[in-house]
Amino acid sequence: MAKKTINWIDNMPELLSEWNYERNDVEPINISIWSKRKVWWKCKEGHEWLSSMNNRQKKVGCPYCSGKLPIVGLTDLETTNPELLKEWDYSKNIITPKEIKAGSGIKVWWKCSLGHSWSASPNHRTKGRGCPICANKVVLLGYNDLTTLKPNIASEWDYEKNGEKTPANYIVRSGERVWWKCKRNHSWEAVIASRTGNKYVGCPYCSGLLPIEGETDLLTTNPELISEWNYEKNTLLTPNMVKAGSSDKVWWICDKGHEWQAVISSRTVNESGCPFCSGRYAIQGENDLMSVDSPLLKEWNYDRNGRLTPSDFKEHSARKIWWKCKKGHEWCSSISDRSRGDGCPYCSGKRVLVGFNDLAHINPYIAKEWNYEKNGNKIPQKYTCKSGIKVWWKCEKGHEWKTSISNRSRGDGCPKCNSGIRTSFPEQAIYFYVKKIYPDAVNRCTDVLPNGMEIDIFIPSINVGIEYDGSVWHESDKALEKEVKKYIECKRNDIFLIRVKEKGGNARENSCDVMLRIDDSFNNEAYSSLFMQLSKYIKIPNEIDVKNDRVHIQENYKTEIKNNSFGSKYADLVVEWDSEKNGMLTPYMFSSNSGERIWWKCCKNHSWQTTISTRAKGSGCPYCSGRYAIKGENDLQTLRPEIASEWNYNKNGNLLPCEFKSQSNKKVWWKCKEGHEWEAIIANRTRRGDGCPVCGKNP
Repeated sequence: MAKKTINWIDNMPELLSEWNYERNDVEPINISIWSKRKVWWKCKEGHEWLSSMNNRQKKVGCPYCSGKLPIVGLTDLETTNPELLKEWDYSKNIITPKEIKAGSGIKVWWKCSLGHSWSASPNHRTKGRGCPICANKVVLLGYNDLTTLKPNIASEWDYEKNGEKTPANYIVRSGERVWWKCKRNHSWEAVIASRTGNKYVGCPYCSGLLPIEGETDLLTTNPELISEWNYEKNTLLTPNMVKAGSSDKVWWICDKGHEWQAVISSRTVNESGCPFCSGRYAIQGENDLMSVDSPLLKEWNYDRNGRLTPSDFKEHSARKIWWKCKKGHEWCSSISDRSRGDGCPYCSGKRVLVGFNDLAHINPYIAKEWNYEKNGNKIPQKYTCKSGIKVWWKCEKGHEWKTSISNRSRGDGCPKCNSGIRTSFPEQAIYFYVKKIYPDAVNRCTDVLPNGMEIDIFIPSINVGIEYDGSVWHESDKALEKEVKKYIECKRNDIFLIRVKEKGGNARENSCDVMLRIDDSFNNEAYSSLFMQLSKYIKIPNEIDVKNDRVHIQENYKTEIKNNSFGSKYADLVVEWDSEKNGMLTPYMFSSNSGERIWWKCCKNHSWQTTISTRAKGSGCPYCSGRYAIKGENDLQTLRPEIASEWNYNKNGNLLPCEFKSQSNKKVWWKCKEGHEWEAIIANRTRRGDGCPVCGKNP
């Protein structure tokens, strides 16, 4: 014993410092560390309390400092919540408000200003809760009971069915469900609060809510329906328990044994009959999917449809069902939509499935130009190749532009890099495979038809031309008229013309010898289908795999562009390409028949603008050829200064006499020495000598 006592004194000096020598009649050395005898302690704040040594060695400290007991004048209820003192029941409580805290869970007695007495913890009261009797949460006979406050409703209390329950036992807002009986002896159950609220609820039979047997029940009002009442499935419910206008859904059975559920009012008001006999529901063995051997059976998803089977539905049912295609894709769709021809939304490209038909998977070549910075949360894995959404792109040269994903999938590339070259990926894919069989095939041939008219793909060895008409460039009436004219020239040159149109693209009669279509999904299946059609007219490779050959097609396309570009075909004119004014544009970006207006500079440093096709046709420098005026040599200012002196600088704006030749047919403004102003063609003034029409004088 002595050893244990010495141990706690030596090892726990902090406890020894709180030993209350004044109030304890025993010395610390005589108390064991395991003693349960309560002794007095005193903390450094001067708080005194009783606790055993056994508790203290468990790290239990001062109950006042820790907040477990109130500090009078600081944390006691009287100090923190003086407003509650007026309801403290001093006669029933053995403690005072100074001996308990506001957060205590100990129940004490209270008394309100009306003398109602109840018990509740200070913690409960400090949360704003008052007298439960005044609040009508607790019943007090003669004060807030049903009999006292609602004697008219209490008079309908069914004492026989309610047993020991009486209206004096409940408040008017009680949620108790009890039995009632009206003056006509109708008996029913209802919650007390439902009868005492603002909306008075009386007898449901007298008010017509429930049927009165022999008067308003279905058995009495609609006896013709009773033969179809399904007593077996409706269990406890019978026709004399419901009204004709009831919204209850019950079971019926017709004379043919068909069973179905229907709202009672739908049968009495809408006069609906058996949905099987009327053809609205499937009859197993007659008109269900299984019986009619529907093609949808092979895609029925038995795993996800659970108990539902094809035998439960007709072909045109609006019920949404799970399906599974031969590729394992699962989706939900109505049977009627499927019967109308809707197939797998993933295989058809209507929905995206990552790793199957998303842009990044199908067309990584295009996806690598996705502009992640400008597209924000949009990523190529969220869209199919057919998506019409417009997003931002960025080519390897840093050019940025916005266009739809479907346009990119059709072959549209960077508008700056491809400026002047109107072609598409499908056209290049066709050329790629045709070239494998016909080495002499030419892309964008301009050497066969007159006036540089172009054939997308021409095969000289068999005299066959192939035109690919993308919807972007071949939808207008003007474009369709050009197609007809091109075909006329092909016939004159004995060229068999095959025209390939995108699905849904417009077409004119007499625009080709053969019209083929390509599906706008532009997947492997679409290209395979197209080449199968082409095989009827030309030879094609055994293997067509656009997905795997896409990069090679693009590389071949870029090579063809360069080889067939204006720069490659007209190297002698490249020296006149004005690189300074044309910026990033180069002669290798355009075909020789391009209508793009470009800046040129001759060996004499004359600068002018004209189309690439004009240069390819032999047009040279308009200054050197005398078509344009050369300042200081052949311009109006130099050759006819007397006429130039009447040039009207105000009305002619930026036009100057040194910019025009004396034979120009340009109509400009003039002003004579007298101030008269008039318009006249330059050549009329220099050749005929026309002067001021008012003065009648020549300059």
